[in-house]
Amino acid sequence: MLSELNRLTLAIAALLLALISRAGATETAPPPCQVLISVRDQRLAVVEDGELVARYPVSTSKFGTGDQFWSYKTPVGELKVCEKIGGNLAPGTVIRHRAPTGEVLPVNAPGRDPIVTRLIWLDGLEAQNKNAKGRGIYIHGTPEERTIGTPVSWGCIRMRSRDVIKVFDQVPVGTVVSIIPARLPHMHKYEPPKVQPAPVIDTAIAAAKVSAEQAKPGATPGKPAEVVAQKIAAPMPPIAEGPDHGGGWSAWRALKGSFLMANLPGMDSDRVADNRKKTTQ
Repeated sequence: MLSELNRLTLAIAALLLALISRAGATETAPPPCQVLISVRDQRLAVVEDGELVARYPVSTSKFGTGDQFWSYKTPVGELKVCEKIGGNLAPGTVIRHRAPTGEVLPVNAPGRDPIVTRLIWLDGLEAQNKNAKGRGIYIHGTPEERTIGTPVSWGCIRMRSRDVIKVFDQVPVGTVVSIIPARLPHMHKYEPPKVQPAPVIDTAIAAAKVSAEQAKPGATPGKPAEVVAQKIAAPMPPIAEGPDHGGGWSAWRALKGSFLMANLPGMDSDRVADNRKKTTQ
């Protein structure tokens, strides 16, 4: 009987472990950040936990949206960053066939329109953008910065060199990039938590006060004024509350010695002590 109970217990434990491992395998952690690109707004937004981290002007295709080969259109839907190229290149460095050529162009170089500075390669995650990686759809820099903010590209998402460098550093490989035809949704601007500065106490003034006290006639010599001043400047530790009583514990102790408690029956400790003394004598 005992062996059958043990086997049943082991079987139940194995089943629970299998269910837990399966749940852990299907559950994925949320991405650290996400990129939203609005075709209508010609804007790119970097989002973390639903809050706007940064927003930049971009240029999508002048031929509209789509995913067909040789259409030169910008695909829509969810894609991901599959590769990043040019991490240490100088701004304006020409990138051809996903490799730097060594040439560096100034902003708005006349008659030049290559990929420059950084290249973020996108791979489609949906049927409507499955050809994105094979078509070579990138987020990249362009020397034609005067046209940024209008749809003038040949399918890629163009950015100013200074902006694409920031996005390159902000988004890791695997980041989800959502290209939407509509406007960007309204998002709160991310603000780091504010840290309250510690109160500043002038130790020099405190030391002067201590020195003046020690210099008075009849004063007992003590520690150096600087040491005492540091103790004065140190913040006071918080007053510990009684266990499981919160602030009520301190209130009870204060009330116990108050005038009201002294006039309550049985709460005059001195009178009770005198009565006990008389009865024992």
